Amino acid sequence: MKKVAYKHSPEAIAKIIASNRRRVVSLETRKKMSDAMTIDRVEMICVACGKKKMMLPCQARDQKYCSPSCMFRSSVYRNKHKKKVSHFKSGREHWNWQGGITSENKRVRASTAMKEWRKKILERDAYKCVVCGSTDDLEVDHIKPFALFAEERLNLNNGRTVCNPCHTLTETYAGRVVTLRKLMTLT
Repeated sequence: MKKVAYKHSPEAIAKIIASNRRRVVSLETRKKMSDAMTIDRVEMICVACGKKKMMLPCQARDQKYCSPSCMFRSSVYRNKHKKKVSHFKSGREHWNWQGGITSENKRVRASTAMKEWRKKILERDAYKCVVCGSTDDLEVDHIKPFALFAEERLNLNNGRTVCNPCHTLTETYAGRVVTLRKLMTLT
């Protein structure tokens, strides 16, 4: 849809200009306005960075930080905030709790132990694909399949760094091992 700009008529423009002209204010009113702007200010010291800032007393009473960025950077604020919301993040107290239905597979893959395992494998292989030497689009692959060897999931000798194209060529990529397992159980 095309936007249409509204244009004022010449009479309307003249009225706007007349209303915006400087109004004459008495000296007494000017003095009152000036006094209102020069209220005694209080010095506030930022808890995070130590900067001093002049503020109105009503603002300084509640404010501990000189800026929002200082507030978010402050470890005091972050720790206080974490404690405040930590019990909402997981378990029965979370608004989307559905009775503990997360599968073991998802729990293990999202665990910090698995993330550390992945990082150690990448560091060990110097962030290069062990097949072709590429440094782009890297993934960490389980040599012995994740689904079949639960005891080998976090073993450093059971991991290798591969790029996505090389990973797709492996015999265990994207559920191929599940298909093999089904065929083995049928025969």
